[in-house]
Amino acid sequence: MAPKILVIDDSKMALDWARQILSPQGFEVITSDTALGTHAAVMSKQPDLVLLDVGMPGLSGDILCKLLKENPRTKDKLVILYSSLPEDELKELAKQSNADGYIKKTEDTGKLVEQINGLLGIQTDSRISSQLGGALLHRAETHMGPEENLGKSGRSQISQRATGGL
Repeated sequence: MAPKILVIDDSKMALDWARQILSPQGFEVITSDTALGTHAAVMSKQPDLVLLDVGMPGLSGDILCKLLKENPRTKDKLVILYSSLPEDELKELAKQSNADGYIKKTEDTGKLVEQINGLLGIQTDSRISSQLGGALLHRAETHMGPEENLGKSGRSQISQRATGGL
């Protein structure tokens, strides 16, 4: 069964781009151009990963993430903030919203796929993994903060997932 990714972004162009990049890589991609209805979509679609744009009108991705993480029915979902904000700002928003991590928007499609694979614990080509594994581990550790802040719902395993350790 293909891993399911729910991508929420107010830009239809960004949603189309995500679908064009991730679908051929074997992901089932579900998209929404509004934050409204996200809880219902998470409950009904049961995605393996929720990728939230931060800069959405009405209800920003970081606030939506916080709401998902505070809800007992959705708190264990893997929720990643996705934005073109400066990395230090995105890192802080991820920490404040209790996100499982963050991914900086990039035009490097390979990097996006590798980061998502790492977060989902999907093995990739060993040449690519060896080059990106350390970066993904660093990303998971630095995006989530010190290990003592990772205790909830298996988030401490993200660093292992990022390098294919699970």
